[in-house]
Amino acid sequence: MYRVMLEAFVRSIMEKMGVSEPEAHRLIIKTDKYRADYYKYYTGGHEWTNPINYDLTLNSDRIGRDECVNLLNWYCKEKFHL
Repeated sequence: MYRVMLEAFVRSIMEKMGVSEPEAHRLIIKTDKYRADYYKYYTGGHEWTNPINYDLTLNSDRIGRDECVNLLNWYCKEKFHL
């Protein structure tokens, strides 16, 4: 599953930033390490990739970014009674 997601991440970074595939991989690895360290520090040692730590996860490659935005708007209204 992660391999399929990684391919989507790489494509997205290449398109957004105009970089080569190897550079996209390097940027993803660097950013993921930063995110993991940051999350672990501020959560007292939790792993940022553990889905139990999140209320909601979305696959924007599967449903598109616009639909993710729609779902997030709906979720926030439901959760926070907006």
